[in-house]
Amino acid sequence: MSEDSKMVGLKDELRRKEIEYLDALKEKDKEIKAKEATILATKEGMKKIEGLKASTDENLTKLKEESKQKELQHLEATKALQNEIKAKEAQLTASSKEETLKSIALDKELKAKEAQLLASKEEMKKLEAQRVATEDKLAKLKEESKQQQLQNLEATKALQAELKAKESQIASFNKEETLKSIALEKELKAKEATIVANKENYKKTETLKASLEENITKLKEEFKQKELQYLEAAKALQADIKGKETQLGASKKDETLKIIALEKELKQKESVLAQQQDDFTKRIASNEQTIKTLNEKIKLLETATPKTVVAKTSTPLQKGHKPVMVDKVTCTDMGTGVNAISETCKKEVQTFLAKYDSSYLFEVAPIVDNGGFASLKLIKNKKVGVEDSEIDRISGLANIGLGKARAKAGGELVETYVGEGAKISYALSNIEQDKARGFQIRVYQ
Repeated sequence: MSEDSKMVGLKDELRRKEIEYLDALKEKDKEIKAKEATILATKEGMKKIEGLKASTDENLTKLKEESKQKELQHLEATKALQNEIKAKEAQLTASSKEETLKSIALDKELKAKEAQLLASKEEMKKLEAQRVATEDKLAKLKEESKQQQLQNLEATKALQAELKAKESQIASFNKEETLKSIALEKELKAKEATIVANKENYKKTETLKASLEENITKLKEEFKQKELQYLEAAKALQADIKGKETQLGASKKDETLKIIALEKELKQKESVLAQQQDDFTKRIASNEQTIKTLNEKIKLLETATPKTVVAKTSTPLQKGHKPVMVDKVTCTDMGTGVNAISETCKKEVQTFLAKYDSSYLFEVAPIVDNGGFASLKLIKNKKVGVEDSEIDRISGLANIGLGKARAKAGGELVETYVGEGAKISYALSNIEQDKARGFQIRVYQ
């Protein structure tokens, strides 16, 4: 498994832990809100009981007031009747017969008034019974209110104890997550150190490869020079032989011996040249094998090491020429903690890149939200024993990893729409922007 894959796995694990932590917090918030709703309902019930108590007291006061009013009316009616009876009795002395009749009428009227008085008394008794019943209800309501208040106090105490227990659990959970984050950070540091070492090895291998290629070029040039020297020597020997052959007429025996000696010398030189050529061929084969091995190592290093410079080789710029930015496009609608590209962003980038071909240079810069991570903010606010500087450092490292993933996604878009020959480079630092997550593609010429 490549280092990139391991880093992505670690980042996914960190993000998954962060999501689980946020979900746990949401569940705790829901439970707390449910308990708060119960407390509010209890308070509403208390308010209703208090309202009913006030209404009952008001009704009792009204009943007492009505009873007093009716009692006063009854006393006034009784006084009026007595006064009227006295007046009638005074009139009876003047006219006995007429007054007797009137007395009978007055007796009837008096009986009617007495009946009314009895009815008023009965009504008073009923009102008194209602008042007693109302007072009993009020006493019961007061007792129920006390019981309800006691129950509410017990429920509130239980809720407070449960809240404390939940806060203790959250603090423990925060501490555990912080330790996991620190362990993940250490692992990320180790991976980054491995990547740096791989980059150094890659540079050394490239240097060694260049040196070997230079040596092979020199060997080929040397072989050509020696081959030319051999041809020139052969031509000289042949010319010398021809010259000697022309001299054979003068001294055939001496010249024959010289020719034999020259032929031996020529064979020796041919043997030496053949041996040199064979050694040279073996050296070339050995160097080619070494280059093949180095190329395989470079491929392995390129697989294990993320791209940090130009992804595709191209014709180098003229010496002294400085690239100039001609245009740029920005996508800032990625989700929190992810590097998935939206369809809107893809269409916008495709339209933008349609204006340029592989002769331009493309630079991709990642964009991260400068608001930080919600889980790390919560740990920072809760003060669980982790230094703020350490939390900020973890947040920075997480942003670096997330930025690399987003820049890589942007680079793949450039490669898709421009072609495999596109010259792509990646910015060394993130662009921090409020509530923005994505990447920026810059075009240079």
